[in-house]
Amino acid sequence: MARTHMTLDDQAKAWLAKRARAERVSMSEIVRRAVDQLRAEYERTQALTQGLQQTAGIWKHGDGLDWQNHLRDEWEGRRITYWPDRLLAEVSWDTTCSTRAMFLHPMLRM
Repeated sequence: MARTHMTLDDQAKAWLAKRARAERVSMSEIVRRAVDQLRAEYERTQALTQGLQQTAGIWKHGDGLDWQNHLRDEWEGRRITYWPDRLLAEVSWDTTCSTRAMFLHPMLRM
């Protein structure tokens, strides 16, 4: 582990000391945790940014927003039925064949 020297203002130093006492760890441990958390957040952000850059422009079928709206229009008329914490069934009106269909949740097919 490498040693480093840093300068903090009085308020930051006081907060760090108070936090370290409350958690019963060294101030260095608090700083290490903060750096680890910041680094993890940065890496997640970088991965997302990279993914967005790699996939930008791959949709070649017109306006993507129009397609999303089309898909959402299909959701209209659907009603999801819940029983306290479980999805019981999805009831939908199929406009293409004018039939009423009920799709049971896989957990209820047992």
